[in-house]
Amino acid sequence: MIDYNAIAISAREKIRAYGREVTLIQIPSAAADPDRPWSAPDNTAEPITEVVSVVAVPPGGTSSFGLEVNKDDFLSKAKAVYITHPTQSDPINYHLLRDGTKEYKIEFVERLQPGPVELLYFIGVVG
Repeated sequence: MIDYNAIAISAREKIRAYGREVTLIQIPSAAADPDRPWSAPDNTAEPITEVVSVVAVPPGGTSSFGLEVNKDDFLSKAKAVYITHPTQSDPINYHLLRDGTKEYKIEFVERLQPGPVELLYFIGVVG
């Protein structure tokens, strides 16, 4: 039987050792005031951020993980794919990725979970 916990620990250690840190950003969405729907919502809330360790690869570099590039697929439109281990919160909840001074829009998030344990996340960015 495969020990997925050992694989997850090994993946996390290698990403932290050989990768770099980026910031995931979740833009809070505020609903309009139901008593004044014509008024714009108040978007003064601070974005939620989480710093994670990643390894960046070109979109074609993910084929060894079973992610294939199709013409109409999100992967074909991605500028880069960031591979990370499971984080405190699900990366699918984030909208932007800040790598150094550049911010990218998160286009897709794929989870590699061949068994009961989440192993990796693939975050595709554009822009």
